[in-house]
Amino acid sequence: MSYPKHSLSAGDYAQSITYLHEEESFDTGVFTTAVRVDFDGYEEYWFLKEVDGHVYEVTLILL
Repeated sequence: MSYPKHSLSAGDYAQSITYLHEEESFDTGVFTTAVRVDFDGYEEYWFLKEVDGHVYEVTLILL
């Protein structure tokens, strides 16, 4: 599965990526995929769900 490119700055590189849906203690709710990406100075959370061949995405950016 490919993940969306971050949206704040094309020059930013991810410092770390955590696949939250792989952690037993993390409840992803209705989403099948949950990813936390740390950049320099901010973090993004990507939540994805596939339904009937369509992928729905919610992206949260925390500054």
